[in-house]
Amino acid sequence: MFKYEGSNLKIKKAVEISNDQDLFENLYGSIEDAEDFDMTKASGDHIAQSMREFIKENDISINVYYPKWRWSKAIGYFSVNNPTTININGYKLNRSIASFVGNFYHELTHMVSAHDNFYCYNHGSNDPAGKQNTAPYFVGNKAKWLVSMNYEEKKEIEIEVYTPWYKRLLNFIWRA
Repeated sequence: MFKYEGSNLKIKKAVEISNDQDLFENLYGSIEDAEDFDMTKASGDHIAQSMREFIKENDISINVYYPKWRWSKAIGYFSVNNPTTININGYKLNRSIASFVGNFYHELTHMVSAHDNFYCYNHGSNDPAGKQNTAPYFVGNKAKWLVSMNYEEKKEIEIEVYTPWYKRLLNFIWRA
């Protein structure tokens, strides 16, 4: 189960959706149905079963961090030093809820891989080019797609987040 103790409404909603049992079952079914993944010999059945067991045994904390270099491209990361925490870049919070859910499951796949005694199913470097069929990208993209199709189209997600004009201006200047 995912847990978040902060105040960001999008992350709270993303955590709530990530813990939805229907999302679990649809996502795990998609992983099991996958033929194979790049960069691993682990089957979809093995990965889905490992994820089921891991999520039953562990609570996964979501933490917002602010990197030293503000323009870091990292969206989030998982560290073996803190094996049940997903860290989300605080400068990259202006994303869809489906994107957050996808990121949670992408990082969860890394966590499960780190605890797997038989297989490694990561994606090598942090460049996403050509890695869409690796397990973390497949799982993250599938979770994002499922949330987009099942929640956002039905307008079940309605969170009004107001950003003051001066913050919008500063964000515009920083992005330029």
